Amino acid sequence: MGVNASLNIPSGLCVDNANNIYVADRANHIIRKITPNGNVSTIAGTGSQGFGNGDATTATFRFPSGIAVDDLGVLYISDTNNGRVRAIDNNNQVTTLTGGVSQPFGLLVENSNALIVAESGGNIISRVRLDGTKSLIAGSGNVGNDDGNGFLASFFAPSDVALDASGNIYVADTNNNIIRMIQPNGDVVTIAGDGTPG
Repeated sequence: MGVNASLNIPSGLCVDNANNIYVADRANHIIRKITPNGNVSTIAGTGSQGFGNGDATTATFRFPSGIAVDDLGVLYISDTNNGRVRAIDNNNQVTTLTGGVSQPFGLLVENSNALIVAESGGNIISRVRLDGTKSLIAGSGNVGNDDGNGFLASFFAPSDVALDASGNIYVADTNNNIIRMIQPNGDVVTIAGDGTPG
């Protein structure tokens, strides 16, 4: 049961339509599932860090930090130290959607065709389409806290993202100690925090 399970720096959570909770168990390099009755199981990863696709029981990850699920039950993983976004389909097969992602952390399902990813190491917010193509939403790539449109804005190690019904993207701009909003027109504004830890 849940209280007897061991986790090691769980870093991301999501919930599917059946109220199962999925956990990116970061330092264990695995993906866990918690059922509504409290049973905890490992659904992907061997516990050894690495990079391998295929059957979920033999696939490997390196410090997965973010996780999201779509309406079909497909899981998407920010495989942080591998610099990739991975997927676990309904047949328990692990594939790579895209590589070249700089320390992806938080991610979310934007729609049936795309994800939004906080690239902590790259200081940007990107869009990853399910065909593997990646594009910039906001961020110059340089460390900073500038508001502005698209690539004119700057972040410092953003770690999570959320989306509202109007299409605004909210960003936990971690090392700046602020919360940002990316409006549908691409404008980035600071909505909470003065930048001072406290």
